[in-house]
Amino acid sequence: MIGFATLFFTYSTMKAERVTIMNDLFVTEAFREGKTESNLFARCQKYTHEHGCAHMSWITAVTNERAQQLFERLGAKRGDWVNYSIQG
Repeated sequence: MIGFATLFFTYSTMKAERVTIMNDLFVTEAFREGKTESNLFARCQKYTHEHGCAHMSWITAVTNERAQQLFERLGAKRGDWVNYSIQG
């Protein structure tokens, strides 16, 4: 295995439409910076479209500049939301 991605299906209450959340996009170090990451991302995007979802969203670490460059190169736009979490 050289990589994987996971998509979760949910509904956007703000848009009243089905959406996907890309929870993981991982490619082993040896296959980064090549077509593998782009192809895996494109497959998630296509799957989202094929299943009638309005859009795909995801988060990445502020410090993960390499991933941010990949996403922006693939046409993704940075959102305006601030991400929070808390332990239960």
